[in-house]
Amino acid sequence: MKLLLQPLVCLLALSPLFYSLHAEEALPNTTRTIQEQVSTTETTPANTASQKKLTYGELLDQANVLARSKNYTESITLYEQAIELEPKRIEALFNCGLMYMRLTPADNMHALSYFQRVIAFEPNRTEALFNCGLIHLRLTPVDYTQALTYFDRTLINAPTHAKALHFRAQCLAHLERKDEACVAYEKALHFNSSNTDCCTEYAQLCSDKANYQRAAELYEQAYTLKPSAQTMLSLGNTYNMLNDLDKALAWYKKLEAKNPSSAAVLYNIAYTLKKLGRVEEAFPYYRKVLSLEPNHSEAHFGLGLSYLITGDFENGFREYEYRWERDKKNKRSPKSPEWDGVVSLEGKTFLLIAEQGLGDTFQFIRFGKVLKEQYGAAHVIAAVQKPLVQLLSLCPYLDTVIALNQPLPAHDYHAHTVSMPYLCKITRDTTPTPIPYLFADPTLIEYWREKLSNCASEQLRRDSSAFAHEGLQRDSSDPAPVQHDLTIRTPRNLRVGICWQGNPNYSTQFLRSVVAAKSITLTKLLPLFAVKGVSFYNLQKMTGEEQLKLLPEGTPLISFGDDFDKDHGRFMDTAAVMKNLDLMITVDTGTAHVAAALGVPTWTFIPEPPDWRWMLTCTDTPWYPNMRLFRQPTIGDWETTIALVCHELEALVREKQANA
Repeated sequence: MKLLLQPLVCLLALSPLFYSLHAEEALPNTTRTIQEQVSTTETTPANTASQKKLTYGELLDQANVLARSKNYTESITLYEQAIELEPKRIEALFNCGLMYMRLTPADNMHALSYFQRVIAFEPNRTEALFNCGLIHLRLTPVDYTQALTYFDRTLINAPTHAKALHFRAQCLAHLERKDEACVAYEKALHFNSSNTDCCTEYAQLCSDKANYQRAAELYEQAYTLKPSAQTMLSLGNTYNMLNDLDKALAWYKKLEAKNPSSAAVLYNIAYTLKKLGRVEEAFPYYRKVLSLEPNHSEAHFGLGLSYLITGDFENGFREYEYRWERDKKNKRSPKSPEWDGVVSLEGKTFLLIAEQGLGDTFQFIRFGKVLKEQYGAAHVIAAVQKPLVQLLSLCPYLDTVIALNQPLPAHDYHAHTVSMPYLCKITRDTTPTPIPYLFADPTLIEYWREKLSNCASEQLRRDSSAFAHEGLQRDSSDPAPVQHDLTIRTPRNLRVGICWQGNPNYSTQFLRSVVAAKSITLTKLLPLFAVKGVSFYNLQKMTGEEQLKLLPEGTPLISFGDDFDKDHGRFMDTAAVMKNLDLMITVDTGTAHVAAALGVPTWTFIPEPPDWRWMLTCTDTPWYPNMRLFRQPTIGDWETTIALVCHELEALVREKQANA
């Protein structure tokens, strides 16, 4: 889900207007003489010049008069005549360059040539250097590198030149030198804190760098200087990214009062209300957006998510189909007909195409089984993300599993995985839950059963050399491993897998912030590791493992070797180990779906606000009858949730010991 934001446009202003209209450098009475001539004759200044040979000073003054009256073309004629007389005098050269800047974009190169002539005679002429920088910003394509060079030279001569500082920062930002750009913007605002454009550009850069707190301060400053609807919208969006939802909503509401029929504003209000869990209040705003713009794909999609999070799967998955309108380029569309949910599949070959993240594929691949058992498909092909091919090939209801980038086998119909609930018309009560519908390799299950049993009474250490031959070791990237007491205290310990972080490497900052909200810093789980009678196994892979070195000595968390999920294939060892666990405790990521789909009891940490699939308040889920949801009571409060999980885990240990 993304916020609708109108792009900001920064218009470069020429500055200064007429830096070198130097009456003081002309003859003392030149201006008076030219003005008298102009006022007492009916000929144009150009004609006058042709009748009488004027001096350099007279031509300069007459050209200046024309320039001030915006007769740019005629003034250029006189400036160029003055230049012919005195080719090394910079006043006419500079002003002629300015006049060319006032004409069409095609004249920028003429302007540049005159300023460069000024610089050739006076290399430190500040405004000539500055205007050369401006011209390079006006070229097509813009030459930010050359512009930056000129602004740097300008600032050598005039370190407090506010406009040069501003445009230098702009160049650095466009050249992706963002850290330097931030420093430059700070300096520009130090010397001119009332530059609204500088505030808004810097705020956008801070947002790009996920420094939303500074972005909010800058937008607030810009709004104080020059209130605008765009800045109000940006403030709402920034506070949204900060999860300061009450402030975000206040700005949107303030904007709504001024623009009650703005679809963008109404959409953002709906989005924020849904994020606050006030879904019933969000519905009328989504509907109002659609009354104004019936094809507003974001509003349709947001409305679908609102239905889904309240458990209305029929309406929700119908509106969820608008995801393709939001992102048409990512829809894989084979030449075969797209199944409509009605046409018979008896005896047909069906292509099921994965989409979105790995967790989504794990969740919705169950519909391959539905296609066979309920719709009579004779052969089901699954095209999935490459890392999942090996694990999903173990599913008996999938006849062929290929990677998404492989050539497609012949087939009769196709559909995308997340469209299947809509096509199959499922409701909350009819959600298919054929647990288990993922399967681990039986050989690997036995392999890990033996390894875990052999280690049940051993002293495991986080040093990478300990038990490497057993396939259990510390991450070798830890530069200074600390010896930890990792004794699995008794063979009857409860075996619990742990996963604490989602994938932080999404392409957009919005998605990265969503993952960050779902993830838990490993050290926050220390109270969990203090629960007695539990052996904890680290099933965090790919990202987040660097946090292991932050754990204090003695933390009972067992990590596996570097070859884990590599030698046997991605997720293959993970799935086999999970089948030997009593419980999986995980954040909302693909690991949660794998564990639950394998039939392993799973406890999942759910952030506030939750993803649509977990709905709003329930502690169970129709997707996985073996999963229990532990929700944040308020945004960011993992401590309360972790305390509850510790309490429930202690109860589970007591129950296991009582039944032993």
